[in-house]
Amino acid sequence: WYLPQSKKETLITIPAVIQEIENVNRDMSPHEVRRQARETIQEALNLFATLAILGKGGHIVSFLKEGISDRDLPFIKESAGKEDFDLQREDKRSISSFESWTTSKMQGFFDYQWAMIAPVFEPLEHYVFQNRVILPFESPFDANDGRTKLVKDEGGYSQVFIVRIHHRNHHFKSDVVPNESPKVAIKQLRDSNRSDFEKERDVLRVLGIKSQPHPHLSRLLASYEHKEKFHFIFPCANSNLREYWEERPSPLFDKDTVLWSLKQMAGFADALWSVHNFKVSAPVKRYDPEMRTVEGEELFGRHGDIKPENILWYERVPDGQDSRGVFQITDFGLGRFHGKDSRTKPAYNISCSPTYQPPENKLHRPVSRKYDVWSLGCLYVEFVTWLLIGNDQIEGFSDERGEGKINTNGISDDNFFSTTHDGVQDAVVRPEVITWTDRLHRDSKCSQAMHEVINLVMDKMLLIEASDRAEMAKIARELKDIFKKSTSDDHFLLKPTPYPP
Repeated sequence: WYLPQSKKETLITIPAVIQEIENVNRDMSPHEVRRQARETIQEALNLFATLAILGKGGHIVSFLKEGISDRDLPFIKESAGKEDFDLQREDKRSISSFESWTTSKMQGFFDYQWAMIAPVFEPLEHYVFQNRVILPFESPFDANDGRTKLVKDEGGYSQVFIVRIHHRNHHFKSDVVPNESPKVAIKQLRDSNRSDFEKERDVLRVLGIKSQPHPHLSRLLASYEHKEKFHFIFPCANSNLREYWEERPSPLFDKDTVLWSLKQMAGFADALWSVHNFKVSAPVKRYDPEMRTVEGEELFGRHGDIKPENILWYERVPDGQDSRGVFQITDFGLGRFHGKDSRTKPAYNISCSPTYQPPENKLHRPVSRKYDVWSLGCLYVEFVTWLLIGNDQIEGFSDERGEGKINTNGISDDNFFSTTHDGVQDAVVRPEVITWTDRLHRDSKCSQAMHEVINLVMDKMLLIEASDRAEMAKIARELKDIFKKSTSDDHFLLKPTPYPP
């Protein structure tokens, strides 16, 4: 347990502190008592609270005379014999105010102090907490079994928990976390590799401190280390893109729905373009002797795991910009931001979602920012499928791609390409993908706007050779053009113009 700051401020008032001081310091003048009480409220609220819970509130004067305040907490233990110990400041300076205390009382102080010093999080700051620090989190799911709900398990990389943070223990902006005591997502990394953590944190911080952070990129709130684990704090999303589709299995093909969907699709590409233009401050160490460098490139950002599960839906949008909410890309967490010495890298050791991985992954070819272009193209086909024929058909599309195709792990392989072995290993876009997009073109609701999105995907995104794919900047521009035209031309947006059978 911990005592929230608001509760301390309610309970610990000037009159209450005066009474405690007077009980112990009977010869002190009223003026001096009041001065000490004011200093306690201003500089040593947590120290006083810890003393008060032990029945020693009036002893705050002794600590203040030593120059000790909340800035010195937590005190640490220093062994003074087999079972005895002293409490000291972190810099090992002794505390004479404890000289007359029993060991049991000092143990009580050591234990209770943690309940008084729950941290206050500032935006984008990083914190290193001692193991005994009590974090100001309450699980919104603890009514049944008292356990925090695990909402996402990313295998060997991380897991995500949803908690509620007390409103007096954070200074996050209200446009990012709308409620006083908001739910937040805590992403805990399984691996304690500091280098990987710092790379992901630096990317998120730099993308987040811009004067206008991208509306389609997930916003980092803060980060911390606790109990030998690294953690990120994010706003709590309502769902992800996959869940959004499933919860709305048969969308209306009307102006609001289709226009908003085009806006989101254009936003994804624009957000990834900003990621692709993330400049790494220094090259990283080369670990793989097969790494090759592309001459002249300095911009090495790449997401590397674009899939519906990594696109989060937030129902509330800052300033009410869109009543339908906004999708934001998340999870930059597999060490995919590279320095100059690792601009291209053999793809066989890169973890990602098999369904959306590009051919270079299986062909052991160097990867680049074009990796994301392929994955986003796959996702766009599913998005258009949802708009035209509903969510159930997304699963049907997966079944068609994977029919009769089993990978080495015995799992149905529903990728968007197949490898070939005609002398040299190569790949082709699966016939089922071509057949499916042709079906979308022929659907009775398919409008010119939808035709153009499908053509963009097939002509400039789902191409086997990475070098043949368009840059993400071009994808973003073309989708913005489609969206812009759609805002002023309802016929272009909605009028059925299906291709002939």
